[in-house]
Amino acid sequence: EFEYRSYNDSRLTNDFFYLIYNNNYDKDDTLYESDTYYDGVSRIGTIYTIMRFNLKTHEVKKVNNINSGYVQLYMSQNNIYLATQFNSYFTIVSIFDIDLNPVAALKVDGAILNQFSMDEYDNHFRIVTTNRNAEDEKLNAISIFNLKTNELVGYLNEGIGIGRQIVKSVRFKDTTCYIVTYENRDPLYEIDLSDPKNPTIISKYQSPGYSSYLHTFTVDETEYLFGIGYCDDMHTRKISVYKNGEETVQVGRDLLICDYDYTSDDNRIKVSIINHNALSDHKTLFIYQHEGILYLGVKVSLKQYTFFKIDVNAVEVITEYESITFEESYYFSRCYLINNKIYITTGSSLYIK
Repeated sequence: EFEYRSYNDSRLTNDFFYLIYNNNYDKDDTLYESDTYYDGVSRIGTIYTIMRFNLKTHEVKKVNNINSGYVQLYMSQNNIYLATQFNSYFTIVSIFDIDLNPVAALKVDGAILNQFSMDEYDNHFRIVTTNRNAEDEKLNAISIFNLKTNELVGYLNEGIGIGRQIVKSVRFKDTTCYIVTYENRDPLYEIDLSDPKNPTIISKYQSPGYSSYLHTFTVDETEYLFGIGYCDDMHTRKISVYKNGEETVQVGRDLLICDYDYTSDDNRIKVSIINHNALSDHKTLFIYQHEGILYLGVKVSLKQYTFFKIDVNAVEVITEYESITFEESYYFSRCYLINNKIYITTGSSLYIK
């Protein structure tokens, strides 16, 4: 049992549970006189505590991090990253190893979108930011730091976005970074990071609307990407699939989720009221791949949970596989596959199929 003022996030790796919570900073609070790390730059406003709980021995270890305000958490197998926006100009990233020892504090121009804007690969830290004070077509950037020296070794801030487009989603996969920007079109950028000192845009695909979440998957040794986002009307939701390679291309057509009738023959499902909360939270998604077929589950409306089937070799790539209707209305639910049975939790109910 642990007591704290406000929950931020948590992670589980191997036999350790990591809990991140925060408390308001009080200079007279003797609780933070020791085991406290301050980057020396952030405005002192909030203390985030990283607590590590050993699931075998029950040993507890903590470290405190003083920073400006709300943090985004990213965790690799080696390090914990807490990113906080200092002001509209730059972001501070405090780094701790998995034993909670302070490693470094890095400063980057601009602000990050979410945890997917950060990544660690081969002793390098990569981060995507948007600096709204920059000139056109230089708003968005990717910065690459060498974690052995903490030096900035690679930087790209030209060509990611057109005009005043800002970052809407990011996904790293090994030596590749995928970025979606949006203002009135949806360019999906594929960036080669194989040379950390020379990040290079290798492909750009444009389509209406934008993806707010990206997820990579592989079929027959070919890498694909699905995105969940919005159409240009900023209300209709869409699911899109892309094929990656020398050139990023869309596979099939978008599947649209709408709560009003279309007059065209668009590939779509109609729901009573779109559950934008569930569609915007990646933790609510159920993702399962079997024999080249990807199954995506999400609570598309307050009373409807839908499984989509993504088959990159089919004529209709994205189709509605099965929908389940509930009597109760809730924003969030979770879906689990255990011993070939589906379990869906919704409020006070448990659905088993």
